[in-house]
Amino acid sequence: MNATDLLKEDHDRVKEMFDDFRDLAQEDRQGKQRLFRRIADALEVHAEIEERLFYPAVRGIHTEDAEEITLEAFEEHKIVRTLIGQIQSLPRGDPRKDAKMKVLMESVEHHIEEEEDEMFAEANDLGDERLDELGERMQTLEADLMRQRGMEVEATEGVAT
Repeated sequence: MNATDLLKEDHDRVKEMFDDFRDLAQEDRQGKQRLFRRIADALEVHAEIEERLFYPAVRGIHTEDAEEITLEAFEEHKIVRTLIGQIQSLPRGDPRKDAKMKVLMESVEHHIEEEEDEMFAEANDLGDERLDELGERMQTLEADLMRQRGMEVEATEGVAT
């Protein structure tokens, strides 16, 4: 699978989980906690495959835009990890959890939009063969990371279920 196609599938899956989170009743703390854990795991695995494989490949294009886009993406990932840590550290029932979760979702959705609009356009300069090879490596790494976290992995694609 092409690298950008793999990332787009991950993005769509995370956005679906965000929609599911938004649909949960305000008082469904247990449901929110379970879904938050799935979201956090998915985001952390996704960020790692991007940071270890995709971003270095895009940065290797050696254009000013590629450099700027990847540096910004790394910083956005730091913000996401910080928010995840803050949400995890809040006590059960703390009303700030929902507020921080809203900020996390908005931040990730903004990041996804920029990545798909700007970074994927830069990545096209890598060419189809390189994007396919990169996609295979990313898929393997994603499946390995998911197994390490105890997440379910589909046998054919390495995606969370």
